[in-house]
Amino acid sequence: MNAILFRMLRTTAVSLLVMITALAGAARAAQPDLGEENYQLPLVGRYGVCRGDARSTPSGDSGMYQLAEDSSPADRAYWSWSTVIPKLEQVAVSGPVIVGKAGHGYFVFDTRQPDPTPRFFDSPESWRPTLRAMGLPGDLQLANPDALAATRPGMVLRPWNYRIVHGLLGYSDEEWSAIVQLVGLAIAFLIGLGWPRGSPAAAAAVLGVVVNIVAHLFIAGGGPGVVLGLLFLPFLYCAAAILGRGCYRLAARRRAQSTVIRSM
Repeated sequence: MNAILFRMLRTTAVSLLVMITALAGAARAAQPDLGEENYQLPLVGRYGVCRGDARSTPSGDSGMYQLAEDSSPADRAYWSWSTVIPKLEQVAVSGPVIVGKAGHGYFVFDTRQPDPTPRFFDSPESWRPTLRAMGLPGDLQLANPDALAATRPGMVLRPWNYRIVHGLLGYSDEEWSAIVQLVGLAIAFLIGLGWPRGSPAAAAAVLGVVVNIVAHLFIAGGGPGVVLGLLFLPFLYCAAAILGRGCYRLAARRRAQSTVIRSM
């Protein structure tokens, strides 16, 4: 019996490890999905691009994209940006200088100045000579902010989603919350495999409550998921434990039958 239990535990543990390792590799290799949620794209120092939520209609004054200054507190208790140039359309960076095109025309924004302010130009013909005069490439190519953001990791674009686990293995807090719940489900199955007598449902239900607190309250930061997890996780883990117990009994029964056949 112990040999059967050991093989089942080993197989389950190895499968879980392979799954997490494969998912971590895929997360590092995949291009970030910009999705529809707002993001921040740091460019130079405390200046960067802010994109609003794509699911909402952009404000007529600010537009979907803005060149903005990071005014968040040092401890990052919250994130705050002050708009410098609204209605941003295209942008590029050359050293400490940010250039681009916005609703008011082409602009040059030199962050080296003590109190930098953007300079606007009506056309590329008047804008590019200024770039050359500043020692910048006159043929500097502008890009859509989303194209630049697609080259950055999610932890840079949305750091508020990585506050608790700090991007471990490339996953956000919500993704780690899901991983913890999956690991808890596997542990519930293992509890069922190794439970000596009776039903493992009570132990699995307690595990579900603990996992819900860790995954939804501490990692994901609370919200409706805490209530939903409290309602569903204990029942789901009970089912996994009962399934594990049933698998162990089935394997033990088959082992006993094969032993009887060999002894005949």
